[in-house]
Amino acid sequence: MQQHRLTPLKTDTINARLSLDVAVRADGQMLSGQILEISRRGIFLQTTVPLNVGADAQVFFYTHRFTALVVKAQIGWCEPDGRYGLLFTGVPAYAAAILHNLLPLSSEIPPQAVFA
Repeated sequence: MQQHRLTPLKTDTINARLSLDVAVRADGQMLSGQILEISRRGIFLQTTVPLNVGADAQVFFYTHRFTALVVKAQIGWCEPDGRYGLLFTGVPAYAAAILHNLLPLSSEIPPQAVFA
C-alpha cells in the first residue's frame, strides 16, 4: 500500500504521544484502533483494518467518567503499515474540554483555542 495524503503534512505545536484504545466508525464499519498521538488537528491511529483516505469517520473515546466522547473526523492520510491520520472535523464543546487535558501545556491554553 502506498502512502496517501488528503492534505499536506503539517506539524502542530501542541501534541502528545500516548497509547489510548478507541473505536472508529468509518467506511460503513466499526473498528478498534489505538491512538499513538493526538493534536489539536486530529489523531494518529494504528489499526489493522484498511480505511479509505477522504472517508468521514467518528472516533469514540472511552474515558473512566463518560461512556464515550464522539468526535467527527476525516481520514486524512495513510501509511503502508496501517497507521492513519484522522483530521478532526467536529469536536463538541464537552469533548474539547476533556480531550484538551490529554495535551501538554493544557492548563495554559483554553480548550476553545485548541479544538476550535
